[in-house]
Amino acid sequence: MYKLTSYRLIAQIASFILAISLRNISDEVLGTYAISLSILSVISAVITYEGTFLVISRNIYPSNFFTNLKFNRLVWILTTFLILFYADLGVIITMCLVGFLLTLDFEYFINLITLGERVRGKEERFRKYLGNKIIFTEFLFPIVSVTAIYFNLADIVLPIYILIFLAINFYMFVLASKRSSNESLIKAIPSMKGTTTAFLKRTDSQLQRLVIGSIFGPATLGAIYPALLIGRAGSIVGNIWYTYYFNRSKQVISAGNIFLKNLPLIVLLISLIAVIYAFASQWFFSYFFNWNVELFVYATFFFINLQFLYKTFIRSVITNIRRIQLFNLALITSIALKLIYASTFSVSLINWLFASVFVDIIVFCFLQFYIYLFQKPNITFDKVNVLRVTNLPTQDFPASGLTSHMISDGSDELLAIPFPKSLCIFDYRDKIILDLKIDLRNKKLFKWFRLIISIYYSFLISKVAKKNKINLVHVHWVPLMFVRLFSLKDTEFVLTIHGEDARYLDYFPFKQIAKKYSKIFVVGSYWTNYLKKRNFKITEIPNFSPIDNNVKVSLKNKLKKTKKEHIKLCVVASEKSHKNLKIFQHVPNKFTKMLQNKELLIVIAGISKEYFLKVSKNNSIPDGFIIPGRLSRFDTLFSIGSSDFLLIPSFTEGNPKVVWESVEMGVFPIISSSLKFYGYDHEIYPYRFDPNNTEDFWKKINLAINNRDEHIIEDFFSITDHLSVQKEYNAMYKKLLGNKIVIVQ
Repeated sequence: MYKLTSYRLIAQIASFILAISLRNISDEVLGTYAISLSILSVISAVITYEGTFLVISRNIYPSNFFTNLKFNRLVWILTTFLILFYADLGVIITMCLVGFLLTLDFEYFINLITLGERVRGKEERFRKYLGNKIIFTEFLFPIVSVTAIYFNLADIVLPIYILIFLAINFYMFVLASKRSSNESLIKAIPSMKGTTTAFLKRTDSQLQRLVIGSIFGPATLGAIYPALLIGRAGSIVGNIWYTYYFNRSKQVISAGNIFLKNLPLIVLLISLIAVIYAFASQWFFSYFFNWNVELFVYATFFFINLQFLYKTFIRSVITNIRRIQLFNLALITSIALKLIYASTFSVSLINWLFASVFVDIIVFCFLQFYIYLFQKPNITFDKVNVLRVTNLPTQDFPASGLTSHMISDGSDELLAIPFPKSLCIFDYRDKIILDLKIDLRNKKLFKWFRLIISIYYSFLISKVAKKNKINLVHVHWVPLMFVRLFSLKDTEFVLTIHGEDARYLDYFPFKQIAKKYSKIFVVGSYWTNYLKKRNFKITEIPNFSPIDNNVKVSLKNKLKKTKKEHIKLCVVASEKSHKNLKIFQHVPNKFTKMLQNKELLIVIAGISKEYFLKVSKNNSIPDGFIIPGRLSRFDTLFSIGSSDFLLIPSFTEGNPKVVWESVEMGVFPIISSSLKFYGYDHEIYPYRFDPNNTEDFWKKINLAINNRDEHIIEDFFSITDHLSVQKEYNAMYKKLLGNKIVIVQ
């Protein structure tokens, strides 16, 4: 394997010398040669459809192969001459192209004469002949072509090349005729699967040349040719890999597992080498050959080189597990996306090259993860091991993750959080097995950056879950649902969507990933209906009062010492349009006078004064309004508990915890009629208003103030205990794992 690889890489020197000779004529001549070479290479792959490999792997019968060979040789000769004749590329380019075609046909010839031995796993003679062929054709023919260009002998060398081309193809035709003399002509029809695979594989390997030459021009292709050569090197190494490891499935799959286990380190190492390679290449070619190519182009083609090898490796794995359709689908996706981007948008060469590399990384890494995950045997466990992927309360977000905090308290569940664990208000000791150096909830970070980090962090979570023998992952924060893509198929996945997170499921790829979860819970009737209309199978689960006993005691003690001197209304909001704070733009005269006379006080927590002025369209904060900004959790709860009513003017909410906090402290909430949720009898609740009707809003506030002693809060709200939710989750976990749980005596 290494000897053949060395031969072919050395042969690249001859190809490079030929490229320099053509460049001395012009960049456009070199570019025309390169794109013509790619076109003929793709046609060759379609006609031969890599038949020898298909015979060796016993995907087609040798009789079919030889019957087809008779006809594909004739088609190949005719097609080649028609293209060269009508293209009228000139003697020099035509000579170089025919010389290249001879290297293709001689390799096909070597495969042909050693076919019987290779089918039986004996490859010694094939490797010997292949080594000689590389020296004779891949090294000798380019040198002959260079000599012909230098001494103006192209008119003599071209006919010689044509005679050799005709002779070798005629010999293969005769050989095929003898081997298939009594076979039906119907066997000449090529294998659709083989032809498709060959076409896609060769098109993918030549796509950069084809697109650059046809869209950006042959001169551009010729100008960056040094960077393109590395792509050819990658293709060579990839083909040698494929030839050597074709029937060594265990070695191939083992190599794949090693790659996945060390993915972050490998990515870092490759990136570092790419930078070094780009600087070294630019210096070398500019210093010795006055051939200036941008650093980024060198670095990009370094990645393209590795992708040739990586795709061939993936192809080896796919072939060994007999799932070649998956590989074809990945190639189609990759090629189509690159072509659409190149043809639809006015893009620069560098942008297109970067997009090409990025598309391949996404498509083929996803393919390998798919192969890795879905080839694993079933695993049994002795108990349910839960990893809860969630937010937890912090100083800046004191109510975030309270559900997970209370449900996991006292259990042996493990936690993974998307921010540094040092920010947590509570002490979780060893329960947090993974955190993040940055806070993914920070909206000051670019969305695309947060998305990339979310995907990478999801991958890390999958690795930690495997290490800790987790068999059920419960995700409470939608941006981290990507963990489903990177985990074993024997792991069950549950998703709980809290409030507005449901909006993520309108978009790709969240929508598609969510449907891979075994169970989806939603907190809030509004979002339950929202997702059901979008054909998601979901279950509504109640929220619960998230005030722990210690906080309750402290609140009650402080509230006892507080004297009420006026009617107080409280709003706990955020700077989002759906919170509907614009409803305060018009305050009726009656309430304006009450506010001015300090008979009424309205506290709006969680927003800045600037935001309130903007939505209320005031120049200054009106009398009686207090805008304290974001409060601590305790101060927020105290503000609610010390109020007469809690105002919730929102158009939409999930299952707002603030409602349950209000109810638990005996404070009636005045609620928008668009809000419906588990445990709330909205049909008979008296303090509901139309959020689009400011008059109705103040009318219901007036009703509540006048009738505040006439209703009992428990008649309209039933508070669920967190233990009930925990019990429902645990029952569902055991049901999902079912026969995977083995009780160890």
